[in-house]
Amino acid sequence: MPKNVKDEWRTKAIELRRQGFSYAEIRDHVPLAKSSLSILLRNTVLSKKQTRVLKLRRSKIARENIQNKINKIHRRTSIIDNTSINSIRTISRRELWFMGIMLCWHERLSRGDVATIQRGIQFASVDKNLIKLFMRWLSEVGHISKNELAFDIFLKERSSKFTHKAIIHWMQVTGCSKKSFSHIYKQNGSGHDRVTFGILRIRVRASSMLARQISGWMKGILKYYKLDSY
Repeated sequence: MPKNVKDEWRTKAIELRRQGFSYAEIRDHVPLAKSSLSILLRNTVLSKKQTRVLKLRRSKIARENIQNKINKIHRRTSIIDNTSINSIRTISRRELWFMGIMLCWHERLSRGDVATIQRGIQFASVDKNLIKLFMRWLSEVGHISKNELAFDIFLKERSSKFTHKAIIHWMQVTGCSKKSFSHIYKQNGSGHDRVTFGILRIRVRASSMLARQISGWMKGILKYYKLDSY
């Protein structure tokens, strides 16, 4: 390699360094080995302004690298999300039947085995989509009409303003009339402090036979997988 070319690279490297370029950025412009560059620039003294520029460039590069990583994660997440969504093409009635049993099972754990039969079918959630799913299950699997449903709302704040908003919200979610929401309770405990519209509990009137069916389905699943019963 001609000496004048090497000298030109060295001059260019020093100039870039004084402009606030990092070692990695300088190597993008001049083909010098990292060790050679380190030796060349170790005695290069930067002014306060040049040092400030270098720090600003480093901060900018660091932010860009972080943002690039975030964007990469978002792209990967989006691909996984879309793939998962598209994998659910159809849901059979039997699959819906199993989903409803699992929701009832979860509710059973929170209320106890005896309550499942004695109090009939109940399901509570803050999630409007779970509420809609359970209502669909009641309709398609349990053949329960909306007229057979009653609703209880549990609120942290029972002022008329919050109560009205909650009732309107759950009316829109369930498609049921205002008279179905006659029971508003004070929510106890510290859970769901940020829930705007409270917890909605669905109750099925006179549902002991369906409750016994659900209990039997649960026992059937336990028996199939040879699991311990409660």
